[in-house]
Amino acid sequence: RGHAVAVPGVDRERQGFDYPPVHDPVCVASLIDPSVFTTKSAFVTVELRGDYTRGMTVTDFADLLGRAHNSSVAIDLDRAKFWALVVDALQRLTDARTA
Repeated sequence: RGHAVAVPGVDRERQGFDYPPVHDPVCVASLIDPSVFTTKSAFVTVELRGDYTRGMTVTDFADLLGRAHNSSVAIDLDRAKFWALVVDALQRLTDARTA
């Protein structure tokens, strides 16, 4: 069976960052504590006709399209707060299993 392993440097060569992304834990963290993100209001749409791209999300931060903002987009993550939430959740799980 194959296993996914994070190898420092490999993801940088392929995708431009050192370690694989952790989308799901970040999503859950945002539900637990929305202040984990810095957000910016913007118009967001999925391009279906191919005017700008095809089947991709288009985010207009510069208001070039002149459309009303319909989304709050995360632009930064408080990494320390995020990892503290993850570590706390793992500690609580460990404590519950050993109680």
